[in-house]
Order: sequence, then C-alpha cells, then structure tokens
Amino acid sequence: MVDVGVRLADPVDARDIAEVHIRCWREAYARLVPADALARLSVVQRELRWSELIPAPTPDVWVATDHGRIIGWASASHDHGSPRDHELEGLYILASHY
Repeated sequence: MVDVGVRLADPVDARDIAEVHIRCWREAYARLVPADALARLSVVQRELRWSELIPAPTPDVWVATDHGRIIGWASASHDHGSPRDHELEGLYILASHY
C-alpha cells in the first residue's frame, strides 16, 4: 500500500534529501554521465548544501514522502521581477516511484 504525501522540507530533512538527490542522479543519468563522476557524488557535500537551502527564504523546498520516508523533492525560487511568483528549479523522484 502506498501512502504518498507532500510537505514543506524541514532542516532535519537535509540528509535524506541529499541521499535521494544523489540516488536520483545515479538512476536518471547512468547512461548520460560518466560512472566515475556519479560515483564521486558526495552525500555529505549535498547535505551541507541542503542544510543551507532549506531554511533560506528562497528557494522553497518540498519533499514527497511514502510512509514518512522521503522519496523525492522539488525546489522553486522566488523572483519578483519574473512573470510568475515561482520558478521550478529542481524536481526529482526515486525511480521506484515513477
């Protein structure tokens, strides 16, 4: 049974988002990006970056969850000079939930 939800990310989610981010890259780009480049992706470095982004006023970061476990994320920036209030910057979900 699937129990999928979407919620605003919390700073404590940084590690889980980083893990999903890297796993999504490896799943989606395996045939497009050299394997050694994908292998060098660092959860620790991504976690640090997410720790900065999540509490920042922009972008908004949302997570998709299944039974409380993060399975994807989306981020949108605010640019008040743009025709729209938000611009989608990233949208990733684990292949298991396509």
